[in-house]
Amino acid sequence: MGLRKQLDDLRKRRSLIRYSREFGESEMEVIKDGIDKGLDVSIYAKHDYNWRQMQEIRKGLEKGLDVSVYAKPEFDDWQMREIRRGLEQGVDVSI
Repeated sequence: MGLRKQLDDLRKRRSLIRYSREFGESEMEVIKDGIDKGLDVSIYAKHDYNWRQMQEIRKGLEKGLDVSVYAKPEFDDWQMREIRRGLEQGVDVSI
């Protein structure tokens, strides 16, 4: 295993340890998935979101969407999903 890979694995483990102290199992699954995919989980690894909201934000990040449009605690996971789907289809989702 190369040094770069070892450093990357170490960073991932450190992030997981840090977040595991703050979040429950469901939230950690979404956070771990994002870390494994190289996403910036700091966007959604916040107590303002439940695991379903985190999942919608993660899905948007995976697709390269501007999640700032819907990564807001006032939107529930259903609203986030609908906005994300609109963004995926190129719909103007501005309010």
